[in-house]
Amino acid sequence: DNTVNTPGTVTTIPTGLVGTLVDSTGAAIATVPVNADGSYDFGDVEPGTYSVVLHQTAAGSTTPSLPTGWNNTGEHLGANAGSDGTVNGILPNIVVTTTDVTNANFGVQQPPVADPKDYLIDQPVADAIIPLNGTHASTGTGTSSPGQLTGSDPEDGTLNGSGKDRTVVITTLPDNGELYYNGVLVTPGQVIPNYNPDSLSIKLTGTGYTSIEFEYAYLDEAGEQSPPVTYTIRWDKPLPVTLVSFTATARENTAELNWVTAEETNAERFEIQRSIDGKAWKAIGSIQAQGES
Repeated sequence: DNTVNTPGTVTTIPTGLVGTLVDSTGAAIATVPVNADGSYDFGDVEPGTYSVVLHQTAAGSTTPSLPTGWNNTGEHLGANAGSDGTVNGILPNIVVTTTDVTNANFGVQQPPVADPKDYLIDQPVADAIIPLNGTHASTGTGTSSPGQLTGSDPEDGTLNGSGKDRTVVITTLPDNGELYYNGVLVTPGQVIPNYNPDSLSIKLTGTGYTSIEFEYAYLDEAGEQSPPVTYTIRWDKPLPVTLVSFTATARENTAELNWVTAEETNAERFEIQRSIDGKAWKAIGSIQAQGES
């Protein structure tokens, strides 16, 4: 019927759709085009049990298909009768007797699209908590403030948290740090209904990295999920380790260096550098980080 059931707006269905009537032996009986308003009609049909296949082959086909970017969302016969429960562009078990069979319906739609995000912020500190709603101050070397999750849908329009009536899926957790919603640690694949940007934040745990990212997707009103996209926050220099102490002791012609850190999470190694004048430095070795130490 060319109408999106929720929220009830009219959209344009793809051109070139056709329907084929298939009998109980699997033979194609008739093929007709789907009109611009979504209607199609096979005319008079002999009594029997049939299926209807929705596809794009004008000459007829028993294999369902849709144009690129479109998905089947279900098939339904009449006001009360369902299909076989398999969403595949085939409506089976249509019994024709001596009365008209109407409302042999197919649901089709275009899935939503989520927007990838990439933000450069001022140099943060370890364990900083950054809100992901556009309110994080970034006025130094950073150029932007991490904003909310956004997207679009051909049927549902703009997708964001302004109305707190959209659904977001966190498909992949941060590679560094921790993601929180309403103060609770987010789990992999977590579905967030009624998404509120003010409730989403990220904590920069650990040290030794210059970016953090996770992936998210949007669900539209029909429950269709967008392909996941990446949300990235970057800064210029690695987060430093938390240094507790550092000493240098002369041992004849060498210097013995000792240091203690509170944590080395996500740190790979310490690089030892030597300078004669305190200006030009040369790496002379490295030691693996210990982790929490």
